[in-house]
Amino acid sequence: MNRKKALVVASYPAPYRVGVFKKLSEVYDLDVFFDTCKNENRNPDWFCKSGEVSFEILDNEQAVSKFENVLKNIINYDFLLAYDPARKPCIKAVTKCRLSGVPYFVNNDGALIRKSNFIKGLIKRFIFGGAKLCFGSSKSSDEYFLMNGVKKESLRRHNFTSLNDEDILKERISNEEKKTLKTELDLNIDKIYVITVGQFIERKGFDLLLEAWNKLDGKNAELIIVGGGDDRPKYEAFIAENKLTNVTIIDFLAKEALYDYYKASDIFILPTREDVWGLVVNEAMACGLPVVSSDNCVAAQELIEQGENGFIYPVYDIDAMKDCLQKLVDDEKLRERIADNNISKIQGNTIENIGKKHIADIEEWFDNNKK
Repeated sequence: MNRKKALVVASYPAPYRVGVFKKLSEVYDLDVFFDTCKNENRNPDWFCKSGEVSFEILDNEQAVSKFENVLKNIINYDFLLAYDPARKPCIKAVTKCRLSGVPYFVNNDGALIRKSNFIKGLIKRFIFGGAKLCFGSSKSSDEYFLMNGVKKESLRRHNFTSLNDEDILKERISNEEKKTLKTELDLNIDKIYVITVGQFIERKGFDLLLEAWNKLDGKNAELIIVGGGDDRPKYEAFIAENKLTNVTIIDFLAKEALYDYYKASDIFILPTREDVWGLVVNEAMACGLPVVSSDNCVAAQELIEQGENGFIYPVYDIDAMKDCLQKLVDDEKLRERIADNNISKIQGNTIENIGKKHIADIEEWFDNNKK
């Protein structure tokens, strides 16, 4: 059987994006273009380099010229996969497909439903309305698609994640293993560690977390904030002003080092003001951590059952956040039960399986539309 030729357009080469496209490249001949490889709040080392999957970054004249030539010859492709359809290169590619009759599929990782202005609403309905299939990760993704003109029968669901199979524990690590990890990381084996991970920006809500932490009865608890970004001085000022001696701030960590900190910790919290997904929730679950999150995080909405594998509190409710943390800090058996539930729930939630699901959905569509 001849391999289909596909054009893929996305925002930036995140590791989980490239992982999905690597799986697709096993079946399809891909030409992949990313809009950018820069983000002022992300460490440059986080982005993937072209290698396992060949791709172009549209930040230079040569790549832009190549992309424009691809669009002129869009009829040579069997389909387009628009993986971040609101970006300008995706809009251009979708427009070419609609004019040329080339089928295209779109993806949405997650969505917090808001009203668009009139012009943006028209653009979204133009993009999504012509898509043959719409890939989403959540109930909110489905709602987002439906409100922008997509028919229900075009919706397809996958489990959005940043995890590979080897990232997911098969069982909770023992107390002895955790103590060993704590020792290796120069952490106190007698302390309960709460970890949070993300960019040091207002949206992630680490300032709110520090307010809650200041109220916590946590003589035996330590907080680790991992990420990096412009708001670090604000956190340090709050810590100094309130004489918090049980908070550690760490800048960007590569994946292997970060996962060691996850596994050495006892509780994970995401105090986000809003996240259209929140992949750190998946990562914490995979490492056997109970999860606390605000209710304005789609990953928490999709993956957390209250009291079963974590706790969700109303965003901005400092006291509710503190109470959720207090429950877990005070109850080792509760932490262990929730950790076991998380490991069980997250099994199979992998990048490879996203790719497999996309392939199955695309091939089914072509089989049903052979003409």
